[in-house]
Amino acid sequence: MSIQGSEARRAGGSGRIGIAVVLAAGILALAQAGRGEDAKKPTVEVIAAAWARYQNDVKSVRLEWTDSIFVPKETIEVQAIEGEKKPSGQSGKQPRLPPQDEKIQGDSRLILDGTSYRFTSQGYHLDRDTGKFKAQKCDGASVGGIIKAYMPPGDYDHPLGNINHAKATDIPRIHTATPPFLIFRSLTVGLANPRDYRIADRVGHVDGRPCVILEKGSSSARFGLWVDPARGYLVVRQTTAIDGKEIDTTTYSYVQDKRGIWVPTGWRGVEVGLDGRLRQSLTATVTRVEVNVNIDPKDLVLEFPPGTLVRDFTKPSELGDNTQYILREDVSHRLLDRRDRGAPYDRLLATETGQANNPARSRIAWRWVILLSTLGVLGAAAIVAAWKRWASTKGAKAG
Repeated sequence: MSIQGSEARRAGGSGRIGIAVVLAAGILALAQAGRGEDAKKPTVEVIAAAWARYQNDVKSVRLEWTDSIFVPKETIEVQAIEGEKKPSGQSGKQPRLPPQDEKIQGDSRLILDGTSYRFTSQGYHLDRDTGKFKAQKCDGASVGGIIKAYMPPGDYDHPLGNINHAKATDIPRIHTATPPFLIFRSLTVGLANPRDYRIADRVGHVDGRPCVILEKGSSSARFGLWVDPARGYLVVRQTTAIDGKEIDTTTYSYVQDKRGIWVPTGWRGVEVGLDGRLRQSLTATVTRVEVNVNIDPKDLVLEFPPGTLVRDFTKPSELGDNTQYILREDVSHRLLDRRDRGAPYDRLLATETGQANNPARSRIAWRWVILLSTLGVLGAAAIVAAWKRWASTKGAKAG
């Protein structure tokens, strides 16, 4: 073995050792970088703290927006009402509605002051007589621990109002009104119980921006909130997934106002079935947004109009966990009791407490009794008058 060969082998060995050292250093650097990324990965508590700061920065809001709701043709299977006859030729199958694509548009507004709010929102209801969807307005307010909601005739054939005790997490359960609350009161609505959430391993992207994903639930039913770290963990998307398939998604858009506060410009919601078929979509466009403005307490008050059937869940009664009444023109209450159960609204409106289910024949019979009694009295008076005239005439002739 030559000296040159030995040197070559030593040189080769040294080269292999050098490569190994470099590879090891590279792996170590990658590992350290990975640990660095893990260290930067936010916790649920960090996100909650960012939301708390945003809510502290935005104490009051006036928000107005337009809603455009699209419901594709024949996407909803209508359940039959008990006792309702099925149309001929359907072989027991229920119709799918609407018969054609439907588009409902409306205006909504929200006044938010701390934990108090007042909103008017435009949704829709199904008109079973025509098979079409119609706009349905809904009003709501929460002030001083009391939450009120009002729906004019539409989904119901009469105006309906509800009163209940309010909690900090109580928001309108209306798909057209919920998004602004998730924007401006994320901590209250989105993380009502932070322990339910976990940070997903995957990274989401919305409009090219990387997002942290908060999740709760299981693989069979999972709710997600996508937040943008570069913008104070603003909620930019919310999702609902069933068996790994996203069936409900709402994506939010923002712009910075002149004070540097991120405010919404709109949002878009899409709901699909498990088959992937579109069930409905909603596009909201913000037309006015003002933050940290003075709010007149009167603007937060919701008064029910006369004729409203009110269910007050703050006052139990013999009907159960609520007291029910119809608000009259003079602001008095036409109370309902157990004797009024099942009576139609018109009968409740036309009768006193407990009398709505009284048989109509009894009332008609009493009317006849009163009428005949009156006629009897009048007849008797006529007979007496006639007798007096006869007696007077007879007396005159005798004289």
